Amino acid sequence: IYTAYFAVFETIWSGQTPGKRLFQLRVIREDGRPIRLYEALLRNLLRTFVDAMPILGVPLYSVGILSIFLSSRSKRVGDYVAGTVVIRESQSKAPTLDEVLSFARTEANRDWGKREAPFTIDPKSITPADVEALRGFLRRRYDLPETIRASLANRIASSLAYRLSIPAVQLGAEQLLEEIDRQTRARRRYDGDGM
Repeated sequence: IYTAYFAVFETIWSGQTPGKRLFQLRVIREDGRPIRLYEALLRNLLRTFVDAMPILGVPLYSVGILSIFLSSRSKRVGDYVAGTVVIRESQSKAPTLDEVLSFARTEANRDWGKREAPFTIDPKSITPADVEALRGFLRRRYDLPETIRASLANRIASSLAYRLSIPAVQLGAEQLLEEIDRQTRARRRYDGDGM
């Protein structure tokens, strides 16, 4: 029951238990995607059987506490094995739909359409898994701490740039990902794929 409580809530509430929701915390996978049942179950089984173990007579959770202090990202043993990290939800209010649409119209009216794209990709060469990772990161990036956000952006951007043969361009990792997403959406919308 103890293990199932955490695993079930973290799975159905996208990485949150009632306590995590109250304190605006969330468990996500290291690549920024939502936690699945496998990761939730694995990290919480290890919480029960490894992280909660005492060390040298020190009470419960000594292994977990020691792991947190030795980790630069405050991860328990269960987080290392499951490939997860606990993040604090953004304190800022999400923009309304009107604000998002207004921003999109403003960006569309800039001179982006008049100038050439910094690179061109073949959208058909990007896999659905790549698209999911790319868009998942772009949707959730503002909820991530700055160091994790930069690290994930660099990892995803360098992987996609290599596989899509994108030449060296003067763009940051997030700008590169935004441009890949823009080209992918535009091409697939044109082809009627809708992805």
